[in-house]
Amino acid sequence: MAKAGMSASVGPMAAVAGTIAWSGVEHMLRAGAETAVIDNGGDIVLCSDRVLHVGIHAGASSHSDTLAFEVPPQEGILGICTSSATVGPSISFGIADAVTVFSQNPAVADAWATSICNTITKEDTRIMERVPWQDVQGILVIAGEWMESFGDLPPVVKAKVNRDLVTGGPW
Repeated sequence: MAKAGMSASVGPMAAVAGTIAWSGVEHMLRAGAETAVIDNGGDIVLCSDRVLHVGIHAGASSHSDTLAFEVPPQEGILGICTSSATVGPSISFGIADAVTVFSQNPAVADAWATSICNTITKEDTRIMERVPWQDVQGILVIAGEWMESFGDLPPVVKAKVNRDLVTGGPW
């Protein structure tokens, strides 16, 4: 968590949800699971022998709950971590409805989702120059109607996301 946070210029707690989910998936795999998925408040860690569709929830954006990542089978761990300035109870210094980062290191995915969400705007994407692309596969940013991808993402397909399946809370 400390290394991931330092890499992204955020504190180690920015990587805690992804790290906890990572530990859980590793335990599931050691117990014999062929497909293991944990969603810890929008920070997802998985390892799957089949294609999985991961819905994209982006608050009030018109893109929200209409799209999904079509994630191919994974031989190893994959972190898909999302940070938002408009959804959930966490404090954010940014404007993005969703910043989703894909990495084989879930702590890195979680920390960078937070860092990018805190700083990126449509007019200023300079933070992408700092992303450690050797550790990050791809990033999707949604802020209102603006949606942009960076790096290598799995296909994004039309989907009807069931809101009852979205991690929820009193916010």
